[in-house]
Amino acid sequence: MANKKPTAGPLLDLSIDSAKELKVSVKGSVHELIAKYQVFSEQTTGQKADKNLVVERGLEYAFKKDSAFQKFLTGKSGTKHGVSSPASPAAASAQS
Repeated sequence: MANKKPTAGPLLDLSIDSAKELKVSVKGSVHELIAKYQVFSEQTTGQKADKNLVVERGLEYAFKKDSAFQKFLTGKSGTKHGVSSPASPAAASAQS
């Protein structure tokens, strides 16, 4: 029988890595989910979970799973991947 990873623990790896500060705003419902994920992680691992790591690892996971974004990063999407100015006010807010 093959060994399976336990599924009861958090999906996100919340180990610490060096970071740069980025201030963002999120919807109240997302803020609440971040706090709940912290509690979930702490209860299942016994280790303190930092909200910054919850957000960071969630974004890393989303970026990794986004196949179109991965193609973009590797230059296989046919889209230029240089940094350009945001196309919309929403995009400008997301980058600040």
